[in-house]
Amino acid sequence: MGRLFQGTSHQAFRGAIERLGIHLPDGQMTHVLRHTFASHYVMDDGNILKLKDILGHKTLAMTIRYAKLAPKHLADATTKNPLAQLDRPQSVHQNEQKEGETCARKAVSH
Repeated sequence: MGRLFQGTSHQAFRGAIERLGIHLPDGQMTHVLRHTFASHYVMDDGNILKLKDILGHKTLAMTIRYAKLAPKHLADATTKNPLAQLDRPQSVHQNEQKEGETCARKAVSH
């Protein structure tokens, strides 16, 4: 049985890049694959701390730039902040608690 691809995966990737007419600076072909992997990993909801280890980054700050690609990233930013809490309707429990406080104040003032 023959090989699925002739040559190495590096040669196959280089050939595809050339056929598509993509011009990369010297030494950037591997970086493009690495960046593409990291981007798709995060877009598929991969763990940013695990990605840090996979990529071998020394600091989380280096990896965190991929976080903007996470599907929940913007949704969490819009729902899990103090201002978003102001727009939410109060729960029944919160309303009952406020009514109880109001009744207690009225009873004390009379």
